[in-house]
Amino acid sequence: MSPQDLTEAQRAIAATVAEWPEARSKGVFGHEGFVRNGKMFGFLAGEGLAVKVRAGTEADGIYAREGVHAFSYNAMEMRAWAVLPLRDDAEAEFALTALQAAYDTAHAT
Repeated sequence: MSPQDLTEAQRAIAATVAEWPEARSKGVFGHEGFVRNGKMFGFLAGEGLAVKVRAGTEADGIYAREGVHAFSYNAMEMRAWAVLPLRDDAEAEFALTALQAAYDTAHAT
């Protein structure tokens, strides 16, 4: 995925993450990924944002939202990576909050 293929919301999220301490960009699955302390916590996918989620109530709450689905790679569903849509400002705000939580978790583990 090249920078010109990104949506406005994806570019805004990438710019925000670039300002976070210890976060860096890394290519992953052909997408721009975000890493902290060697641990990937999210990446841009399609027209949305894939966020690392922990199994249990956190994942259940995220997957209950409209339009959220598991990232698939080579026809394998990866439920630990929830793809959040970015269709409007409210979804982009929720996605950024979820990404921040994943960023915080990447530091703690």
